[in-house]
Amino acid sequence: MTNHLHREGEAAWDIAPAVLKILEQEVTPGAVTLETGAGRSTLVFAKAGARHHCVTPSQDEVARIVAQAQREGVSLETVRFHLGFSQDVLPGLKTPPLDLALIDGGHGFPIPALDWQFIAPRLKVGGVLIIDDVDLWTGAMIVDFLRGERAWREEAILRGRSAVFRLIAPFTHHEWTKQPTVVAKSRWTQTKRKAINAFGMVLAGRIGEIGGRLAHERRLAEAAKKDY
Repeated sequence: MTNHLHREGEAAWDIAPAVLKILEQEVTPGAVTLETGAGRSTLVFAKAGARHHCVTPSQDEVARIVAQAQREGVSLETVRFHLGFSQDVLPGLKTPPLDLALIDGGHGFPIPALDWQFIAPRLKVGGVLIIDDVDLWTGAMIVDFLRGERAWREEAILRGRSAVFRLIAPFTHHEWTKQPTVVAKSRWTQTKRKAINAFGMVLAGRIGEIGGRLAHERRLAEAAKKDY
């Protein structure tokens, strides 16, 4: 039986068995993989023979994973542990292009989004991205965003908790005007702002300026569409 690997052996925050099964199916010997967070998933990466990068701030977690690997006869020779918080480690971490990445580190805002920001450009076309705990808003917001992006294909939402996406086109950063989810979610707040401003101009007796203001807004919108 697996010992608890988290919080000095008092907690088992292990990822769902369905995700471990995906890892077993997707990860092949020599695959380049990365995870934020650590636990039972780390042992699965090791068993598969992945060239694995594990980012965790907990030395105790690492020690318990090493001990559990020894008990199970799992070699950690191809696993590299990077001690530190992901927002500090990932910007300077050098890896080959990734075949699979798992985001399961800190869940407070904005950590999952930062993990995605630093991981997504490293993923190969055809590579898999798994985001755990998407029942939390900080994970759900990434799922909402990726569903609108043509470069990403949603493969599964496992038990309402873990999202699996595949990168199907080269990753590219875009300005918000070319991000469908951001455009859609901004439509109401932009409309509300414009209405409040127009109402304020009416109250101030500046009705004649409203047309010019709207034209200015349209010019800004058109200019924004030309951004990257």
